[in-house]
Amino acid sequence: MNTGSPRSVKYRRGIIETSIWKYPIEGSVEVRGNHVGDDVQSDLKVHGGRDKAVYAYASEDLEWWSSALGRRLAPGTFGENLTVSGLRVSDSVVGEQWRIGGCVLQVTEPRLPCFKLGLRMGDPRVL
Repeated sequence: MNTGSPRSVKYRRGIIETSIWKYPIEGSVEVRGNHVGDDVQSDLKVHGGRDKAVYAYASEDLEWWSSALGRRLAPGTFGENLTVSGLRVSDSVVGEQWRIGGCVLQVTEPRLPCFKLGLRMGDPRVL
């Protein structure tokens, strides 16, 4: 599990708030309603909410990107709350359910990265 808090970052000629910087946490975390532990989403128009409370990403995809970019990418780098192993996230379908610990999560939509991933990665071309 990965969580984060809002931070202000330079973007073009201004400052924006983003919570894409997520970091692994120790132990278990409660997933309830719109929240994963103490995780905060900055832009609730496009992130978070009932159908987007948890963002999952596969560790195998992190490894692929690490190799492609020539640098190690840690869990949470893509802004995900849940980094999984052995679960083909990219092959998931809407409505599919996953039992993770004592929680049942349901796939609601694919993730479409926004420009903030480019900020996080230090390269807008990563999109």
